[in-house]
Amino acid sequence: MKKLLLIVALFLMSSLSYAQYPATRGMYIDGTQNILGNTTKEDEVIQYLKDSSYTYVALYDLPAVNWNTRSGQLANFISKIHNAGIPQVGGVVETMSTANSIKTYNNSRTSQAEKFNVINLEFEFWTQSYVASGGYYCVQYLRPAGYN
Repeated sequence: MKKLLLIVALFLMSSLSYAQYPATRGMYIDGTQNILGNTTKEDEVIQYLKDSSYTYVALYDLPAVNWNTRSGQLANFISKIHNAGIPQVGGVVETMSTANSIKTYNNSRTSQAEKFNVINLEFEFWTQSYVASGGYYCVQYLRPAGYN
């Protein structure tokens, strides 16, 4: 009997601890600049995210967005995502300048719903061809930072 109670107790404890950590279901969105300001595209993306139970969205291709002229459209889109019940909106960055653009953008917004709440650093260190001598990351980032 004690053995059965112990097994049931362990099962309940493991079930309860798992239930406290909801799974993150995320999706990258490429071509952000082509979606911003297009109500139909924005609504289609958001409906898909809701229908598919996503909890995180990462906006890609942010350097192509003109932060000066399109920050209002970006704020509107991020706000719509948050208001649709998707708690995390990330900006994918590969360079410090993009990270600084996100920081400047976030500091310019008064509503939390309009802000990025995740910065997703894209650096595929495990892809040898990217970090090897002559590879993309090596040439673009590692060498200029003083790494071989």
